[in-house]
Amino acid sequence: MGSTRLAPRNYWLLIGVFVMFFGLAMTGLRDRAAPFHPFQVISYTAQPPDACPLQEVEMTVNYNLVMPEHMTVNPIVPVKSWWVNAETQQQVDGGEGRLDLSELDRGTGQRYVSPILRAAPNTPGRWRLLSEVRVSGTVYGTDREDFFVTPAEDTLRVLEPAHPTCLALTGR
Repeated sequence: MGSTRLAPRNYWLLIGVFVMFFGLAMTGLRDRAAPFHPFQVISYTAQPPDACPLQEVEMTVNYNLVMPEHMTVNPIVPVKSWWVNAETQQQVDGGEGRLDLSELDRGTGQRYVSPILRAAPNTPGRWRLLSEVRVSGTVYGTDREDFFVTPAEDTLRVLEPAHPTCLALTGR
């Protein structure tokens, strides 16, 4: 039986191919492993804390918006919300909208009043708003998406339609 030997130049070719594939693999891992969380909602609360059925409610949002140089973010972020009854777990639509990140201050510990108004649920009780946020962009040139659902910090108390506050709003 004869032995097979590689010529010295073939060793260098084999090492070159290995180094090339290793470099490509490491670049791909870096792009995939780099965190992509440019926009994080820390908490939010309803204003006012008590509302009448279908009354418009503002949300005060505490957030972080951090975008390092190796990251680009699409500034328009879709937001979908729904209300969950704290006692029955019944869910109702809370509305959809778009948030423009370019209008927000960058940094951690920021606060703003959301431009997306939500209608309070039609049924009296305690309700918690949940919001689904999808942020897309690139990290080192690789497309990335961050998806998260954040519950409101507090519940919204939806009053009975016959409550004096609601009667005053309707002019009765």
